[in-house]
Amino acid sequence: MQKSRKRFYTTHCLAATVKITLNNFTQGPKIKAKPLVAAFFFFCLYALAGSAIAQETKPLTQGSDSIRAVALTFDDGPHKWHTPDLLETLREWNIKASFFVVGRCVAENPLLLQKIHKEGHCIANHSWSHPDMTSLSREEQAEEIKFCNQVVEALTGQRPRFFRPPGGRWNPDVVETAADQDLLAVLWTVNGYDVPPKEPGQLAELILRRVTLGAIVLLHDGGAVTLEALPIIIERLLSEGYIFVTLDQMFPPRITPVPFVRAGASVP
Repeated sequence: MQKSRKRFYTTHCLAATVKITLNNFTQGPKIKAKPLVAAFFFFCLYALAGSAIAQETKPLTQGSDSIRAVALTFDDGPHKWHTPDLLETLREWNIKASFFVVGRCVAENPLLLQKIHKEGHCIANHSWSHPDMTSLSREEQAEEIKFCNQVVEALTGQRPRFFRPPGGRWNPDVVETAADQDLLAVLWTVNGYDVPPKEPGQLAELILRRVTLGAIVLLHDGGAVTLEALPIIIERLLSEGYIFVTLDQMFPPRITPVPFVRAGASVP
């Protein structure tokens, strides 16, 4: 209880400092990318997250509400017809996002997954075949997650840290099965409802009305409407002072302290 209270006060004191500093940084003219401010934001996200993310039996749905940050997430890819255009839009705005990939789509588009990885986006697990995870046994759930992990790691050299159950359908077994493979289950704060597609302006307004500090936005990897709405969403949120982060930045991994080594001593 003492540790929790101390962490609460530390977090909110740091958050207040962040807000004051950012106000000073953002008084100048608006530009697409503010590298110094972005770097400062990412540092603060690490500090606010603490040394670990605690998760019981329900998925994460939002980051810290003390930081003006938002995470764009894209489900169900990669797709050879749509993902390249999505990556191009993100590149034009210098935005990094998070992609919840389906294992069998990755197997069909391996070079595309590698491109997502090389461009600095977060790659997360969305199962192997996109089933209703709640209808599966624990063993079947584990296989769906494991097979997706394996194909992603084989192509990028990195294992995913996050899992989103297809359709957002989950129960405690699904979250625990993901945790057994060192994955954090993540849903969303704002659902864009871009499947079935809407008119681009309507989709953008739906999202913009609901975005809050630390929001995780659900969109889908594919479709002309999402691609047309994305620049509207990005431009408006940047003008309102938001910074775009990946889930890795919003929920950083445990930070292991480097042990002190006296000069001249050998490292164990």
